[in-house]
Amino acid sequence: MIDKPTARLKRKLILAKGAIAFEGLWTALYPALMVAGLALLLVLIGVPALLPVSLKTAAAVLFGVAFVAALWPLRRLRWPDDAAALRRIEIRSGLKNRPATAWQDKLAEPQADPASRAIWMVHKRRMAEYLKSLKAGWPHSGLPARDPIALRSALVLGLIVAGFLNWGQWDRRLSEAVSAPVKASVAAGFDAWITPPAYTGKPPILLSGAVAEARLARTRQLHVPQGSLLVVRLNGAAQPVLTMAEPGAAGASDEDAAQTARSQDIPKSRDSAVHEVRTKLNETVTVSLADRGDTLARWRITVIPDAAPSAEVAGELALTPTGGFAVPWKASDDYGIAGLEAHFRLAGDDTGQLFADALKYDPPQSAISLQKLNPREADGRAFMDFTAHPWAGTKVELQLEVRDQAGQKGFSAPVRLTLPARNFSKLLARAVVEQRRQLVLRPDDRQVVVRTLAALMAWPDELFTKSAHYLGLRMAASRLYR
Repeated sequence: MIDKPTARLKRKLILAKGAIAFEGLWTALYPALMVAGLALLLVLIGVPALLPVSLKTAAAVLFGVAFVAALWPLRRLRWPDDAAALRRIEIRSGLKNRPATAWQDKLAEPQADPASRAIWMVHKRRMAEYLKSLKAGWPHSGLPARDPIALRSALVLGLIVAGFLNWGQWDRRLSEAVSAPVKASVAAGFDAWITPPAYTGKPPILLSGAVAEARLARTRQLHVPQGSLLVVRLNGAAQPVLTMAEPGAAGASDEDAAQTARSQDIPKSRDSAVHEVRTKLNETVTVSLADRGDTLARWRITVIPDAAPSAEVAGELALTPTGGFAVPWKASDDYGIAGLEAHFRLAGDDTGQLFADALKYDPPQSAISLQKLNPREADGRAFMDFTAHPWAGTKVELQLEVRDQAGQKGFSAPVRLTLPARNFSKLLARAVVEQRRQLVLRPDDRQVVVRTLAALMAWPDELFTKSAHYLGLRMAASRLYR
């Protein structure tokens, strides 16, 4: 019966030989795996489909010869011997005095004296304790020394990306690589997807591939936001045509709808054999893709309209002690508010007459800040002060203008108010401001304002406390007169 230390050592030897053999096999297979991986990457990205038969055959022969040549290092592989396994175990274990090799030693003189035998037994027991901590070690790759710039990592990354982009189409890519071109009437492969506008936050919708076809079989109809971009790309097609049919009246058949359909040939991309078309979806349509009369795909796409934003003045305006006023507001949009402003226009006198055509000053307006970026619903209070504006003290109509990220605008119901004006305690200042308001509202009646200013300057001792005020008012009247 084999003692426990010997059995333990035999197990470690088997593990060490397996690790050495695996390291050698992996290193020897590395060139062949690189050649096979490069060939698979070219197949997945569709290079063989772009080559004529002669070049495709030559490339296949070249890769085949390179793969066979890369297998040549396998001829040097041998099963490791006990010496190599022992050396690996002792190095990986990091023990002194080579206990694995020492355990296999034998007493030089089997009939030695009792003292020598006792020393030998103590030595064997000590070595047996060392054997308990022996390690064969996990296999280590020698590829970093053979591939210092890590080409293997770039190849693996390329295979992962190409495999993900061609998920569900691997069989078609492989058939393109090994099959000869068939007659042009056979439909080529295509990729199609819908990209919603960025401001909607919706992910792209894939229309090609096994996963997309299974989803379309369940839903039968796609719902996308207005303004989404439909992209169709075909490889090796002969005469691809994209048809977009708008739905007819209720109960109309597909044949009736096809009579009003819009068809367009899909052109080739510049410097490429790939056909590609991009079109925006603003109305509900049925899209058909065909090549030489053969229908490749059909999608029923329902466009969700982008509603215009809305805004309202949500309460009574409140005056502030400084002469301004606060406007409570609310606004909303289905995808997010891009901006909000307050606009003013003259409300006219009591008879409803408007003076906007005769104005020489831009109307006041104020941008209203939002508490966060692109909110779908928002409310707040906007504080405004137009006491220094020429329109101060006139009757105006306030209207809120809200914009969404698509550029659509919405308006609130107009609210009539009198713009607060600054209060002047001195008679001259009050009279001048009144004439300025008259000049703003009725610029054609400036001669009336000139006569009024002349009347004010008739008794300067009663109104003017500084000569600069008198000279300034006289200069203004003179310029108005001329």
